[in-house]
Amino acid sequence: YQTINATYLYTQKYILTKNTNTKSIILTANIIQPQYTEVKFGVSDGKTANWNDYYPLDLEKINEIPSTIKDRLKIGAKLITHVPYACPVINEFALIFKGDKENLLNKT
Repeated sequence: YQTINATYLYTQKYILTKNTNTKSIILTANIIQPQYTEVKFGVSDGKTANWNDYYPLDLEKINEIPSTIKDRLKIGAKLITHVPYACPVINEFALIFKGDKENLLNKT
């Protein structure tokens, strides 16, 4: 595995109402992804900006998430290019999550 360049994007930390107990996430995105590029998404508990601490998310699938994500979450994206002349672009993304409780997502 070799990369020319990787750029990391992180959302703000989102606070969930207490006892949400998030279990799964569905992520969708509008992406421009030229040949020789990759886009990877991940989720964390919001306490880190280190990509290695993010749990990977697949697009358009139900993703089970770790039990460590309880009352806050943060989405990260890794944009990778293997050649100097191509760059992927995330135009927009959206997520929906399932928990034990119906709650509003509050930003900090």
